[in-house]
Amino acid sequence: MSGGAASVRIVDIPKDWPDGWDLADPLPDGVGMEILYELLRSAALWVPPAYVSFGAYRMNARGLFWVSDGRPM
Repeated sequence: MSGGAASVRIVDIPKDWPDGWDLADPLPDGVGMEILYELLRSAALWVPPAYVSFGAYRMNARGLFWVSDGRPM
């Protein structure tokens, strides 16, 4: 990963928490550390999307490209 992280996980924030809340904010009123621990423990591993090339089109980290001669980029 370009940021140097060994892995990335996605934390699902409960829908009833304040809009815009993230892990840098104080916990909402009435929410204990055990709830935060459970959210972090259950965070899903993020897997980067696969790049799919097809026909004369090639996809990579820079985008989707049409290759007139059909050769890979």
